[in-house]
Amino acid sequence: MLAWAIPAGIYGGRKYQHEIFWGQTADRMVKSFAHRRPIYWYLPMLPMMLFPWLFAFPVWRAFAKLTNAINELGVRFCLAWFFPVLVAFSFISGKQPHYLLPIIPAFALLTARGWDALTSVSWIEKALPALIGVGIGALLLGLPSYNQHHYLAPWLANIPVWPGATLIIGSVFLMLGIGSDKTQYVQRVSLLGLLAICILYLGVIRSAGAAYDMRNISHYLKGLQDQNIPLANVGKYHGQFNFVGRLLKSPEEVNEGQIDAWLVQNPEGRVLMYFDKTRPLGSVVPDYQQPYRALVAGVLTESQWHAWAKQPHIPLSLEVDANE
Repeated sequence: MLAWAIPAGIYGGRKYQHEIFWGQTADRMVKSFAHRRPIYWYLPMLPMMLFPWLFAFPVWRAFAKLTNAINELGVRFCLAWFFPVLVAFSFISGKQPHYLLPIIPAFALLTARGWDALTSVSWIEKALPALIGVGIGALLLGLPSYNQHHYLAPWLANIPVWPGATLIIGSVFLMLGIGSDKTQYVQRVSLLGLLAICILYLGVIRSAGAAYDMRNISHYLKGLQDQNIPLANVGKYHGQFNFVGRLLKSPEEVNEGQIDAWLVQNPEGRVLMYFDKTRPLGSVVPDYQQPYRALVAGVLTESQWHAWAKQPHIPLSLEVDANE
């Protein structure tokens, strides 16, 4: 990491050095500039991060067995590894699920230690992971329809039927077709987790791919810049199109109250905006548009901006971050 960061800092100058060595660490500790979450945020994230193991009752029974091994150095080491880090990271303002990845091995080691004391697995303990898998599968089947009536993100309409159906069938087959052997239970729960991850990537994330692919819009903006057409971005801009599009200059940050004045100074300019259910495109057809995360990104001319501004919407200030 330092082999990249140090030369980059030397080349980038004093301001860039401050941003990568101090801003990306210390500025996330208190009142983080990005991913600011409440102190309890990791707790509701744990079921997703430890899926499917938190829904496996034998895992909880295995943890209960650790009370008999609390004096073992290995158990104490893992407890000191897991809980203090979880608590400390909870107090840090900036939070992301992957920040806790280093403590997952401690969870696995503690589970394995308690697992030795288990003898068998009941049918109820087999049924719960199956029910969770069936529930997630049903959710995937219903998301496109739900999105039509309660807009969440444009790409949700593209989720096909097979991911949800496969997860439902796979969950029932994997979990209900085994006996009470605890080793076989671990194998099947592991396969269920692997199946869910594969479905997530092949069925869901692939559907969302266009909304997270910055190539087309970046190249479009580069084409405008090559024609010396000024660019403005409504809200905060993080340079997300600069590298892929090889932009020589970042779009100017403006809020909606500044767009009219900016277009007076730059009548041939283009305004990059982000739309959702509270700020829909409506009848306006921009020069360019594409799904952008949970939003729609659009590049508007002066006439398109004025046509859109006449429609009812919630104003967006410079402080609003479309990338959060």
